[in-house]
Formats: sequence, C-alpha cells, structure tokens
Amino acid sequence: MIEFVTENQNLLVAVLGFLGVMLTVVSNGRLNRAQHSRELEQERRSIKKALIKELQSLAEAYELRISQFSDTDGRKIIITEHKCNDVYLSLLPKVGFLNEVEIEKVLSAYQLNDELHIRLVLLSSDIEALENNRHVIITGDKADIAKNIHIEFLKIVRLAIKELEINK
Repeated sequence: MIEFVTENQNLLVAVLGFLGVMLTVVSNGRLNRAQHSRELEQERRSIKKALIKELQSLAEAYELRISQFSDTDGRKIIITEHKCNDVYLSLLPKVGFLNEVEIEKVLSAYQLNDELHIRLVLLSSDIEALENNRHVIITGDKADIAKNIHIEFLKIVRLAIKELEINK
C-alpha cells in the first residue's frame, strides 16, 4: 500500500485537491443562493411596506371624503384630484416580487384610484369642472352617490392593505 501511495503521490494530491475545489465551489454556490434568497425577501418586504403606507394614506383620504359627503346639508362640495400613487408608480417594475393575490389586490386598488376622479367628473354636472379636470364640484343631491363610490373603493383599498400585511 505504501508503494502505491509513493508511486501515485501526484495523482492522489491532484484528486484530493480537485475534491477540495469542488467542495468549495458547491459550498459557495449554496451560500450565494441563500444570500440571494435573503436579499429577494428583504426587497419583497420593503416593497410591501412602502405600498402599505401609501395605501393607508389613500384610505385616510377616502375616509376624509366620506365624512365630508356625510355633512353636506345640500351644499356643493369641491373635490380636488388626489392621485396618491407615486410609490406605486416607482415600484411598478418590481411588482413581480409580490405573489399573485397581492398583485391582484394592489392593482385593483390603484386602478380604481385612477378611475375615481373620472367617475366623479362624470357625476358632476358642472361644465367648468369638466373642462379644467382638476377639481370636481359635487352637488348635495349627488353626495350620497359619491359617498357610496368612496365607500366601495375604500373596501378594495383595505383588502389590498390586508393582503399585503399577511406575511409581512
């Protein structure tokens, strides 16, 4: 046996060296994949937190409008356009980090938010508001309809927040 080792010493060192290199490559690959997975999860959590904060701000705006519509006493209400979607637009290329249900809920909430002003303009009978498209004047008789639109949209926004908060 000693003769075999002595005669094939270079071969044995090469095989052991090769095995060591392969073990190192495999080990580094696993470490890199684990690090990458942690980075992706951190990115996902950051995206969710940012969207939650923006959606909460949107929900608060809807709640404020709902309370305004409740206290009209027949008066006109001026509603200014409120997009509240800067974070969403900046994170849109990264929406793929969310799961399918989260994506569906978030997209629905923001799509309805984009449509809200158009719906209010159509509800308004003020020609001037239709022309400048920055504000909408809702008369007292349409306040209940506008309030119900906001209530329904608020439900969708809250569903999106709730879905994002799962496994935050």
